[in-house]
Amino acid sequence: YHLTWEYSNEKYNYFDDDWYKKAIAPGAKVAWSEPYVDEVSGVAMITVSSPIKKNGRVIGVTTVDIGLEELIRHINKMEVGKSGYSFLISSSGTQLGTLVAEQHPRIENTEQNMKKLKEIANAVIKEDQTGIMETVLNGKGVFVVFTPIGDTGLRLVMVMPVREAFASVQWILTQNIIVLIVAIIALTVMIFRLFEHKVSLPL
Repeated sequence: YHLTWEYSNEKYNYFDDDWYKKAIAPGAKVAWSEPYVDEVSGVAMITVSSPIKKNGRVIGVTTVDIGLEELIRHINKMEVGKSGYSFLISSSGTQLGTLVAEQHPRIENTEQNMKKLKEIANAVIKEDQTGIMETVLNGKGVFVVFTPIGDTGLRLVMVMPVREAFASVQWILTQNIIVLIVAIIALTVMIFRLFEHKVSLPL
C-alpha cells in the first residue's frame, strides 16, 4: 500500500466525488466508481466505497482504490481462439485501454473501427447480462460476446471473427460460441473475486 497525505487539502473536495456520493446514498452497501486516472499518482484505477454507519446513521465512508493497468494490459493481450481478442468497457462506454494511453494491439486505429467500437459500447452498456452481437471490426465480420463483471459496472468483451467461428460446419460454430461464453463467464468470476480479495485485505 502507498500512504500519502496529498489528498488531504482544500483542492481535493471528495464530498463532490462520485464514489463518495454513491456510498452515502440511501440503501447503499458497496459502490463502484467509474474507472479514472488518479490525479496524484497518474495511475488508472477504480474506487470501491462503502458507508460507515453508527446507530443506523452514516458517519463516514471507507474506500479502496484498485489499480487497473495490469488488468487492462492482460485483457488486451489475451487471445480468443486463434485470432480473436478481448477488452474492457466501463459503465459509461469507455474502452479502458485509453486510460493507459494505449491503442488496442489487435484493433486498427481507423475512423471506421472507432465508430464501430462506439456502437459496440453503446449496445453493451445497455445490457446487465451476458449477450452476443455481430458486427464488423478491422474490415472483417466478428461475433462480440460481452458480460458484466459483478456489480463493478465494468463489462468484459470478447471478439471472435465470424470466419473462424464458421471454421467447418454448424456444430463447430455452436461449440465455439459455447466455449467463448463459458470462458467469458469464468474470467468474469475470476476478475470479480480478485476485486473482492483486494477489497477484503486489511488496511
